[in-house]
Amino acid sequence: MPFLFGTSVAIYLGKFQRREILEAQTKYLTEQQVAKITSRALSTLRNERSKGLGIPYIKLGRSVRYDLQDVIEFMEAHKIRTDRYWRNR
Repeated sequence: MPFLFGTSVAIYLGKFQRREILEAQTKYLTEQQVAKITSRALSTLRNERSKGLGIPYIKLGRSVRYDLQDVIEFMEAHKIRTDRYWRNR
């Protein structure tokens, strides 16, 4: 099922090639796509899954999928806002 991106997602995907963006336009992403989007090592994602930490995921047999919305929420939850950001609002 196709998923339309909001502006916040475009920021995360802005530095990737068009082909990678088109591949990521589904609701569920592979662990490789999530590693690219979040700039986190594949081994980090795997270690966090084994410890019950990190981004929520779906396990289908041996395949792992991440819901795009969960990835976005995880990134937003770890956003650090500076004092300057809050003063200019």
